[in-house]
Amino acid sequence: MSNNLAYKEEENFLIPDLSPSYVALSSQVIRTPNEILKTKNNAYPYLLLFSLICLDGFLTYLGVAQYGTEVEGNYYLREFMEIIGAESGLLLVKASSFILLTLLWTLRNKINWLTKAVCGMSVVYFAFAVLPWTYLLVFI
Repeated sequence: MSNNLAYKEEENFLIPDLSPSYVALSSQVIRTPNEILKTKNNAYPYLLLFSLICLDGFLTYLGVAQYGTEVEGNYYLREFMEIIGAESGLLLVKASSFILLTLLWTLRNKINWLTKAVCGMSVVYFAFAVLPWTYLLVFI
């Protein structure tokens, strides 16, 4: 059969399987968001969190360069930046975040809920790290 639909056998007849995970358009299978999260080798949540960490580092650097380290809300990061310098402190903290994210990536096949937790961390990171810096830099 030349089309891209999956077929299932019922009572000696082949009928198209039209379940949501096998509906095909232009030879690509459309999967539901829940099926995407269940895929163990799914890199999208990890890449999203990696991108948000990079964006937060960039926005933090711009904010600290413009307003000083006093505007950083994280006490430990603020003190660290004051001790060793804003650029060095920020770079070391973001590098440690990347190392921890790499550790989570390696553990994703052993811990079933880890990918969903990374999705949740991405939402929290966006809401409490990226949005405040964006508001501060754009509107104030």
